[in-house]
Amino acid sequence: ANSTIMKLSEIFDAPYSADIEKDDYHDYVARAKLPDGSPLSITFEKYDAASYAVAFSKNFQYDATHEGDAYKIFATVLTTRKTFIERVQPYEIHFLAEKDEYGVQNSEVIDSNSRIKLYDRMVKKYADKLGYKLDRSHAYNAIQYKLTRSR
Repeated sequence: ANSTIMKLSEIFDAPYSADIEKDDYHDYVARAKLPDGSPLSITFEKYDAASYAVAFSKNFQYDATHEGDAYKIFATVLTTRKTFIERVQPYEIHFLAEKDEYGVQNSEVIDSNSRIKLYDRMVKKYADKLGYKLDRSHAYNAIQYKLTRSR
């Protein structure tokens, strides 16, 4: 587990570049081109007057692609969410962490339990820093996160 955390902290210093912008299809979207040429999209959809739902897809797939690069994609998604919160300051933001997101075929597998623990730690850390309270619940085959502004 220590090597996972070490490797992830190094990657957090250099996530893929993904600028957040408004477009015709989404309230906000961040796009990155991955080294294999496939697109990474992180969408921020207005859920109601005060909240946003966040999702991401690699190569237009929302499920695990088992194509590797899990750590750096993970870092990019978390970094982009943090930037979105800093910039837009929504009252609430919702997203899921799939329990089997990266699967066993992946050469950079992050096993489900350690990845969820890592997700919990990283989300809690930036939620606290940005003035948000974290609510975490279980959904079907996923952990659901809701951040609510606390100050």
